[in-house]
Amino acid sequence: MPKVPAQYLEARRRGILAAAQRCVSRNGVQGTTMRDICRAANLSPGAIYRYFDGKEQILGALAEQRQNQIRSFFGRLASAATDEELAAAVRALAKSLDDEAALDGLRLDLALSSRALQSEDVAESLGPALAETVRSVESALPGGSAKGRGRLIVALLQGLALHKALDPKLDLTKLGPAIRELLGS
Repeated sequence: MPKVPAQYLEARRRGILAAAQRCVSRNGVQGTTMRDICRAANLSPGAIYRYFDGKEQILGALAEQRQNQIRSFFGRLASAATDEELAAAVRALAKSLDDEAALDGLRLDLALSSRALQSEDVAESLGPALAETVRSVESALPGGSAKGRGRLIVALLQGLALHKALDPKLDLTKLGPAIRELLGS
């Protein structure tokens, strides 16, 4: 049997995760079955089980993937050296959250955070990834108060994202001055 290229395997894995993300974002964790994921990925159960042991492992991989995306964003935000750069980063966050795909990501974050309380696979992915996100934000912040401010920035922006998911008409750009004041910038 010919060997399958690693790029093909990785592309297939990403496709499964993208399908799972669509399902969970639309139907929640409880409302998503392996059959739903198979259908959305256009794969048989056997093909999916080659990559993942089951739904919980897929959810764990989704949690890790989302935290990597979030960490990248927070790192850019935390490295804002001036008020103008911070305001621009908040505007970029607000603009990105107006996109339907971003709202799907927020719904996924909420579902995964809730699932982490019940699933070891998801908790094992989310917990360390969140800690790494906080560390990366702290390392990008200037000054000696980085530790507390890093956690505050992450919690604040996650909370704002939640508010935006629940109230899509919320204009986060108007909160820039209040955010700067809270962060002591």
